[in-house]
Amino acid sequence: MSEQDAKRKRISDLLDAEIEVVKIMDIVKCSRSLVFKVAKMKKDGQGLERKAGSGGHNLKRTPEFLERLEKKTKEDPTKPMNCLFNDFPVDPMTINRAAGEKIRKETYYKVLRYTVLPWLKANYPEGIVWTQDGTPSHTSDLCHKFCTANMAHFWPKDMWPSSLPDLDPLDFAVWGELEKKTNRTPHPNVDALKATIRTEWDNMSEEFLINSCKAFHVVWKVSLKLKEATSSESAHKGPAH
Repeated sequence: MSEQDAKRKRISDLLDAEIEVVKIMDIVKCSRSLVFKVAKMKKDGQGLERKAGSGGHNLKRTPEFLERLEKKTKEDPTKPMNCLFNDFPVDPMTINRAAGEKIRKETYYKVLRYTVLPWLKANYPEGIVWTQDGTPSHTSDLCHKFCTANMAHFWPKDMWPSSLPDLDPLDFAVWGELEKKTNRTPHPNVDALKATIRTEWDNMSEEFLINSCKAFHVVWKVSLKLKEATSSESAHKGPAH
């Protein structure tokens, strides 16, 4: 029996013992989606053994699957992605990834085309340098080709920086600290997550914020020197194209 099969068997036994999902996750050291997957396999009378060739590289994100998923989401846009699990014989993570790759990139593309670009042309007719972070919807071929063709100057995904050059303590310290604390336990819905974020925000110590700002002081000094050096070099070379 493989390690994965043993883990599924252990989850199955704990489900039979009516142990709570959160406790099963802690005991077996597994994801919530795996617990739900085992529960569904038991309900459908399927064996718990992993089939040959069913690894992550064989996830069924085929064109037909993506088309069905898009159709389902359009039928009921208010239906959460995790509720589509029963409509497809795949892992919930597969649905989330597929939604991110197809649906979100198309939404972002529409925002770029119909909102961002007209505003940029109206407010910055001389043009600007457009750069993005590494979010999958941002780096998709659809949006990448649009930016290359329509933005005055565009930094592609393989050009520095790979993330947005925001210089602020929130991005460098506070955000990560909040994520670390709020992700300790699963949340049943968005409202519960928001409540935890607010609680952790209110409980964040003043000492942590002061130390974060002190550490950031060094970061912006180095960044300023790099900016001055880059600006000086660009002045000699002329505008980049």
